[in-house]
Amino acid sequence: MTLNRAGDRAGAADLARRSLASTQRGSRAETCRLRVMLAYAEMQLAHRDTANALLSKADSTCEATTAKMEMAHDLASLHQDLASRAGPRASPSADGSWATADPRNLGLDVLALERHLRICERTGADACLVVYRDTIVQEWYSPRYREPMYAMSSTKSIPAVLVGMLLDERRLGSVDDRVCTYIRSWCDGIRGHVTVRHLLSMTSGLPRMYANGVGYTSDKDEFVEDLIPTNEPGTSWAYSHEGAQRHARPSRYRCAHPAGSRFGGGSNADKAFCRRA
Repeated sequence: MTLNRAGDRAGAADLARRSLASTQRGSRAETCRLRVMLAYAEMQLAHRDTANALLSKADSTCEATTAKMEMAHDLASLHQDLASRAGPRASPSADGSWATADPRNLGLDVLALERHLRICERTGADACLVVYRDTIVQEWYSPRYREPMYAMSSTKSIPAVLVGMLLDERRLGSVDDRVCTYIRSWCDGIRGHVTVRHLLSMTSGLPRMYANGVGYTSDKDEFVEDLIPTNEPGTSWAYSHEGAQRHARPSRYRCAHPAGSRFGGGSNADKAFCRRA
């Protein structure tokens, strides 16, 4: 997966094939993960027939394994990508809400923007956007682009931007505020050490959760309420959907209340949403 993320699709495909050869008699769950990774690499290399064949094998291998739920998003995304129409997309449907401009007219480094565009194409991005002073100066979409887009965890950047806005407006004191400042039930034990920064940086001590995580629950706020870090906050990193869900509550509250106020418990303020974000 590291090679895929770095853009080395050929290297990722070769490593996955060698790993599959060495685990033929191993765990079906591990074989499932490897076949999904290999299918993704082959798709990015534009080997669509090979990728489709691998994806079909992955579907059957992943069935009835512990990896099925873990890889569910990746499998769904691969099916959608491979089924999407070929051919470039110039841009999505315009809504007129953003101004656009030629970067040369704004004195920007056009060569740097060209290098950025090549990186977008080479690394398998779905889309790339550069905004300068509230104006779009570069916009690019791959042939896989479609509407609506399956955004997945890229949406984690939105609440992070919201935290920055709250800091700028002084509605939030600091990213080093303890979560306990806003959520009284998190003042006990190790949870009392968790800060907003820990939740944003995935260093809260909460463990990585897969099929039993917050993504598969209906009441997500209630689910994270009772979680307890398994490591001292700030000492380790683990990818965490649950941490992102946990810091949503202080952010929602700060949107509706001045700095200095605290959560009481189950108040209606907890349900307030930030209308400006």
